[in-house]
Amino acid sequence: MAPRKRQAPSGDRTPVLQEDAVLTFLAEHRIKPVNAYALWKWVVQHPAAVDWAEVPWQELKVSQRMADLLPRHFALRSSTVAERLDSADGSTTKLLVGPLSCTHDSDGTTRARNPIKRNLSSK
Repeated sequence: MAPRKRQAPSGDRTPVLQEDAVLTFLAEHRIKPVNAYALWKWVVQHPAAVDWAEVPWQELKVSQRMADLLPRHFALRSSTVAERLDSADGSTTKLLVGPLSCTHDSDGTTRARNPIKRNLSSK
């Protein structure tokens, strides 16, 4: 039995790293999939980026239509590492992962911020 793919919560934008959704979207808009691979590489290499405005579209040499459409239909990040704790011996890392809080501009662009402000170092 094939593993089930997690769907984005209703009303939220689908994460841009959800390969099947992005490739389907690009095919529907007749945009070559190679554009997605360039974007995914950048997204993975820049984990601190949470806002579409941070993506260097021209540097990535991707389709301008993709650069215009994706921020309106997909979320750059759906969660983020809010806090990281490493053990003294370096053998264990604990991550507090939380959702991004998003606002949507009038043009449909998503702006994200991390709402988690816990301090785990005292625990």
